[in-house]
Amino acid sequence: MGIDFYFDSCRHLPDNASIVKTTVQIIDTELNIVKPQESDLPDLNSSSFDPLYNMKVELRSSNVPSTALALITLSTIDEVTNQPKIIGYSAINLFVNRSTQAPPISNSEAVNSFFCFFLEF
Repeated sequence: MGIDFYFDSCRHLPDNASIVKTTVQIIDTELNIVKPQESDLPDLNSSSFDPLYNMKVELRSSNVPSTALALITLSTIDEVTNQPKIIGYSAINLFVNRSTQAPPISNSEAVNSFFCFFLEF
């Protein structure tokens, strides 16, 4: 049992973005680290505006907190200023409360299983 995250591409990046690094970290609402940060760079033969990735992040744990969040960040070096920049980020709840269909407030709440979704940056 586990949760897998797959990253295959980014589209419509800003003109001033150079190589875009994708970073994933899983935490709970108390900021405890469930899965340490993992990062990946795109295939260097792909377009800088639509880079291709071959990234897979696996979460294999028998005790994933019900308030777990996937923090996904896209960062780059700005080609104009040569400064690091974050160009996209997302915090995604991995579970929902069975009765309210809302994100759980505490780790003791009963939750539904994780479901598949697609996130487009």
